[in-house]
Amino acid sequence: MYFGLPKKPKDLIFLAVYNLSSLTLDRCKDLKGRNVFLFPDLSKDGSSFDSWSNKAKAFQNQLPGTYFEVSDLLERL
Repeated sequence: MYFGLPKKPKDLIFLAVYNLSSLTLDRCKDLKGRNVFLFPDLSKDGSSFDSWSNKAKAFQNQLPGTYFEVSDLLERL
């Protein structure tokens, strides 16, 4: 609810990955053309956020029309 409700219920998809390394390009291919918000788990040194940020940049380059935003909400709070 942090981002508000979608305009249409079918516009919102919530997915969870099992662990940090489970976020892969192959698993994200079906998200092509969407705006994707990622919420990585916390880590003491910020490595989870950094890892997913790097992956998100690479995925965005490989999936035209797809936008990935990695949230630092958990890191900040």
